[in-house]
Amino acid sequence: MKYMKKLILWMPAVALLMTGCGSMVSVSPLYSDETVTQNAGLIGTWQASTGDDILLVRAGDNKTYQALYTSMKDSASTMLFQVQLVKLQGTLYADLVRDTSGWAIPGHAFAKVSLNGDTLSVSFLDSDWLKQEILSGRPAAAGLNQSNFVVLPDSTAALQQMVSKYADDPRAIDGGTEFQRLH
Repeated sequence: MKYMKKLILWMPAVALLMTGCGSMVSVSPLYSDETVTQNAGLIGTWQASTGDDILLVRAGDNKTYQALYTSMKDSASTMLFQVQLVKLQGTLYADLVRDTSGWAIPGHAFAKVSLNGDTLSVSFLDSDWLKQEILSGRPAAAGLNQSNFVVLPDSTAALQQMVSKYADDPRAIDGGTEFQRLH
């Protein structure tokens, strides 16, 4: 029984390590039936302004998108994502789940998205800043500052509230990447 309790305590940490995501993970989606949206302008091939990254977006099933991201920095790497567009209080976000072909527990990552003609801007939530912000509001968790992982709120409603709260705070969003549509 003693070992079972230890196993149960370690399960969330193991789940985090298996997601293949960065230091911030959510097991719940940001989207709900009421907030999921579509934008046909997102579909196409995009090149990062640095020229190092290519993003290919196509329509998927049930209001989803598939995004194939290829980075040519250092060594070429390619990642496939299932994407849902989410509109919260007038702001557009992408809920991304990396395809791991069953080798990891899928985790949701969130990015603020802006589409203006042939320019696409994608800015991820700044996990280091958000981790400090979350922990600073929970004195009992101050000792967790050295942890590499933050588990985001476990319900879609709580995630939507948190993301909306920080949507306009420039500290909460990374510098982002700007893409230009390839014709």
